[in-house]
Amino acid sequence: MSRPALVRLAVPVADRIAAREILEAAAGREVDLLLVVPAEALARCGAPYYRALEELLGHTLVMDCGAAPGLVLECLRLGSRELLFRGPRETRLRLDAIARAQGGRVRGRLDRPLLRPAMRIPLAQRLERALLRAAGTG
Repeated sequence: MSRPALVRLAVPVADRIAAREILEAAAGREVDLLLVVPAEALARCGAPYYRALEELLGHTLVMDCGAAPGLVLECLRLGSRELLFRGPRETRLRLDAIARAQGGRVRGRLDRPLLRPAMRIPLAQRLERALLRAAGTG
């Protein structure tokens, strides 16, 4: 019997409750999750909050810094190692060189589909639907 294919998804998480919900829903499933902190949430709550959340969860969070190089540097200073920067390519390459020297990286885009937010549909249910679609049964 063949194993189901590993489904790779990026999931936006803005708080501890959403992050735990999606991690619990994915436990034991054939899914490789990338938890992404949306740029507006990162700007609103601040890099220290999300760095502490990353430690609490014991799971890497990708910090979406939008086009703010200063925010990338702040996240690096606090210990975050997975960053997303949507500004100019030349700036991203410089920031990536700094991040790599510290054991991190700065992405220019996500390498997998983003599980889009949906009003009134819990994250766990959205994950289930995405897995069914990937398996060709939903």
